[in-house]
Amino acid sequence: MFCPAADDVLQCARAPLEVEDSAICRIDIEKMNGDAQDAPVTSIPMMRICETTITGIPDESSVRDALIAMLVKSCYYESQNGMIG
Repeated sequence: MFCPAADDVLQCARAPLEVEDSAICRIDIEKMNGDAQDAPVTSIPMMRICETTITGIPDESSVRDALIAMLVKSCYYESQNGMIG
């Protein structure tokens, strides 16, 4: 289960950037099946935003910076087309 405090930070950073909710993939670590996309979880809570991994309770500026970088990378647009996620 995703940490509510980390989720609040993500939502606060995501809203002004208008990042679609469909770009967010929440993974239940208790149900992970070993797929490369799911692994490895090194710490909880953990966010993976394209190539950026943020662990622990993140600060909003780190999440915002990662989301801005995501918006200019192909991983965001692939997720909007259902290719990631």
